[in-house]
Amino acid sequence: MKNILILTFILFALTGCSSLTQNRYKSAVLIEITPEIKLEIEQIITAASNGSKARLADNVFTNQSTLTIEKNRPHNSNVNIKRIYNEPDIYELIISDNGQCFISHTETKLQWFLFKARCQPINLQ
Repeated sequence: MKNILILTFILFALTGCSSLTQNRYKSAVLIEITPEIKLEIEQIITAASNGSKARLADNVFTNQSTLTIEKNRPHNSNVNIKRIYNEPDIYELIISDNGQCFISHTETKLQWFLFKARCQPINLQ
């Protein structure tokens, strides 16, 4: 009986911890984008995608919180028929409870802190 109580307590504790972590971050958008902020984001995405150079739009993360990047995109448009389909990399801009901005890779859950950017939570209605 004692073991069942201990096991029940542990399960409740683990459930509580996982729900706390999920509530710590919210989807966000950038308040403003400057060339320095864009460069910082490009460097993070390039490093996260094993050195594949990322060229991003000037309004990245300003209208939506996600960025989708195709993996192994061929440089020659003639090879589009022959390429092997891979799931894209999806990155999300998130904000923590204390207002810090991060880029999160949705598949691996790795996060990178943005030093220069300021962001705000998205109003999800």
